Amino acid sequence: MVTVGELMSLKPISDFKLITSEKGLGKPVLDTGILEYESNEKIAETFKNGDFVITTLFLAKDNPNQAEECLKMLINQGVSAIAVKNVYFNDFSVALKDYAEEHNCPVFIFSDIFFDDIIVTVKNAIDYFNSKEYYEKKIESIISCDTERNLVLRTAYEINASFYNNVVSAYCVRKKKDSEEMNKPEESTANSFAEAHTATTVLQYKKGLLVLHTMDHLKPLALDSLYDYLTHNEISRSQYNIGVSNIHTDLCDLDFCIKESICAYITCRKESIPIKTFNDTGVDQVLLPLIDSYWMRKYYSLYIKQILDYDKTHGTNLMDTLIHYVESNGEIVQTAKKTFQHANTVRYKLEKVKKLLKLENSDSFYVQLYIAVRLYLLKEFSEETLDMPDKDY
Repeated sequence: MVTVGELMSLKPISDFKLITSEKGLGKPVLDTGILEYESNEKIAETFKNGDFVITTLFLAKDNPNQAEECLKMLINQGVSAIAVKNVYFNDFSVALKDYAEEHNCPVFIFSDIFFDDIIVTVKNAIDYFNSKEYYEKKIESIISCDTERNLVLRTAYEINASFYNNVVSAYCVRKKKDSEEMNKPEESTANSFAEAHTATTVLQYKKGLLVLHTMDHLKPLALDSLYDYLTHNEISRSQYNIGVSNIHTDLCDLDFCIKESICAYITCRKESIPIKTFNDTGVDQVLLPLIDSYWMRKYYSLYIKQILDYDKTHGTNLMDTLIHYVESNGEIVQTAKKTFQHANTVRYKLEKVKKLLKLENSDSFYVQLYIAVRLYLLKEFSEETLDMPDKDY
């Protein structure tokens, strides 16, 4: 959600003069309103926590004391910020400014700007900063490359200023039969978060929901609090494939946390199981985080691309046989049954692959084959998960 500080970077609000300190610039803005004629009773009824209030203080134009009492009432209502157009007042007392700072409520003075322009700017910012596009950009900014820890922490608090330091992430994607209902839990959960300002945030990211769950203190079975949250918000294992990260005890590691949950989801999806934790993904813990690296692309080109090119040129199905061979833990008879081939046919194809990859004399043929095939399958599911175009390695 948008903060007061982020609004200050937008025209025409960037032309406002801040007359208090910068305390409170991180407060979220949930709505905007105009104060002009309201009585004290009406102020309490009309304005609420999270409002960005604009006013000329017309109701107290001849009475500075009354004007400051109105501002204090707004501050007591928990408004995010107050912007006063300098029609009747150019400044306020030190006592009023101190009161605003004590309550983390920034106060601005502005001139020559129409209220309508301010309202439109704030409303558009609220809509954008609550949008999928905005949060996806925030997430991408910290997971797409190695990011400095202080930037990760700042981004975390931009996503949710109420986050605690202990964090776990879950990436949840509806199973294909339920894809048409994909947005429903995210919308209701996001709405309840906007009202409650909880220490857990649910965002729509790519094709799924990213649940960032933080805790003040770690307790035994800490993951249960995440699972309870998912269940309460109707993100169930029967409807979703769910990847869960490790628990991290430093919010600065949010980027690793998110990556782990996405990696765990990809393995979960590949294995067609409802839920998987990153710790349980085996060799995928190494392969997935590096899947788009130079070294993985080189490995893919060296082994997988040769096999795929051979199949395409000769009309064979070596890759299909290799996938079943790896999934059968190197058991030739089991592979033959799965692929409806004779065991000798499987042996012949394996020898063909050894020659093609120049691994005839290698003692590590199966190990290298396992890694290559696993990389091929993970690459496919990774591109599908992140909605990426197929890359020609």
